[in-house]
Amino acid sequence: MITSYIVTKLQTIISREIEPTDSAVITIGTINGGTAFNVIPSEAELSGTVRVLNLELCKNMPAIIKRIVEKTAESMNGEAELTYTYGPPPLVNTDNMIDLLEQSVAKTIGSEQLVHMDAPSMGSEDFAFYSQKVPGLFFRIGTHNSNTNSKLPLHSPELIFDEDSLSTGVGVMCNTALKYLKGGIV
Repeated sequence: MITSYIVTKLQTIISREIEPTDSAVITIGTINGGTAFNVIPSEAELSGTVRVLNLELCKNMPAIIKRIVEKTAESMNGEAELTYTYGPPPLVNTDNMIDLLEQSVAKTIGSEQLVHMDAPSMGSEDFAFYSQKVPGLFFRIGTHNSNTNSKLPLHSPELIFDEDSLSTGVGVMCNTALKYLKGGIV
């Protein structure tokens, strides 16, 4: 029961603890506890992920989660311990690298093929560590075609990539790298 309440209370962080304009995701992906269906387990373990775009919120999230986890368990005569491991920070593209990519796309496959995302992605990507050290750019190549299974979400087991997109992506990356190495940063 305590575990169920903790999972529910963690979801209130999004609506009650952060600014409405800040994006955040809290996912509990595993719940493990007990050995028999008719015995209340003495302990359970949860694991999950947190994704935020605001670096200050990223720093504050462990304390917020710890308070909710521990106080919820305590209010039900239980105990809880939080182990928080920081994952990748928000991934931020370097502006001049975006310009470089736009030029490369125009040259390689035509500027009409470039689609800007309307909103940041809440995905998690360790490429973010690189972009903190050097100018960086992370972009997606379209990988779907007329096959319905090519339009499924990225982590779907039925997803089938359009393999022709790989050569297109490599071409754009090569042109971008060559332009960068030739001092083509605008």
